[in-house]
Amino acid sequence: MGDAAAAAPERAPGQTAAEWRAARAVAQLPRSDLLATDFAPALAALGAPAGHVEAVVGDVVWVLREVWCKRWGGERAWRGFLNANSFLKEMEESVWPLAVVAAAVGEADGEYVVADMCGAKGFLAMLLSFLAVRRPALRARIRRVVLAEKQDDICWQHVAAANLDAASGYGNIPIEVWKGCNVHDEGCVERLAAAAAGDGTAPPARLILTGIHLCRRLSSRFVEIVNVLGPAVAAFALAPCCLPCPNTREILVRREGEAGEAARAEAAPVGARCHRCGAAGHVRKDCTADKALLAAQRAAEKARTHHVLDWAGAARPAEPAAGAAGPPQKKRRRNVDDGALFARWVAFLRDAAPAPCHEIALNLKGAHGGGADTARRTTFLFSVTPAVPMP
Repeated sequence: MGDAAAAAPERAPGQTAAEWRAARAVAQLPRSDLLATDFAPALAALGAPAGHVEAVVGDVVWVLREVWCKRWGGERAWRGFLNANSFLKEMEESVWPLAVVAAAVGEADGEYVVADMCGAKGFLAMLLSFLAVRRPALRARIRRVVLAEKQDDICWQHVAAANLDAASGYGNIPIEVWKGCNVHDEGCVERLAAAAAGDGTAPPARLILTGIHLCRRLSSRFVEIVNVLGPAVAAFALAPCCLPCPNTREILVRREGEAGEAARAEAAPVGARCHRCGAAGHVRKDCTADKALLAAQRAAEKARTHHVLDWAGAARPAEPAAGAAGPPQKKRRRNVDDGALFARWVAFLRDAAPAPCHEIALNLKGAHGGGADTARRTTFLFSVTPAVPMP
């Protein structure tokens, strides 16, 4: 008796398990404003049937009630995850990416690796892992879930518990945490490609990338990674968050098929070429090339290899009319509350992504405390492409 009591998990003081936000979400999620969204056009783009999102919500509620709350509700070690302040919001925002993953995997042959970019604590990764218990087809076709996160000091004990379950045959999908993974590094792209390629004992898998609330340039980098990986990406779901920094002059996103050329240009020996025109045989001080012509050529080449957004021009505040009366106006900040500017940012990302790229604005009023920017915070870009032969 004493040994059993000593082995029992430590209970968190204060609230009971039934009062934790995970338990409350069981009742709140089926009544969420999310379900008031018109999903019909997006479901048609996914090739998913009516009721697809509602089915995903039902499965999420099952995971919360029958797995997480029953097994770990009230335990002190799980308080930071199951009783997180943002728990309901995290669940609501995970529903659409889960719907995209389920539609992409479908009944098709082949295997997949799902990578949640900048996934932080891993709410989406954990949901997908345990959704496979409810949907065995996911477990059969998803080789693993990758949680890529730049921070390396997050407590992922819940992920460790999920992996113990997967190893013991519980039926969920293992989660691989990439600590310290900076998506801006080219090594991240190489690592994703290697994850899809596998170890040679199984055929290559296709990638499904997700990114919820990727801030600033992380969103454009996400799209660039999709472009660089090309046919290896079967689907993606991206929710852009706040706008790029005010001092950003232009934003570049590599086009599909240009990764090799860009890499070769970057790898060219610097000392063997002129720093001004790039030609060999002379140094910069001896260069006679016309500066204006070079600038025009570089702009044309940049437009050929990259999607380019003049962010300084797009986000420049309007100048007051000449002779306008009144005190001088403060310079308008290029911040997250600028709906028109955010719409332009989303349009750029959509145009830079591989076609077909679709857009949906989820109805999650109040999920972020209200405010004029609520709708734009829940905008998702997504795409599902049919299976193609891997190169």
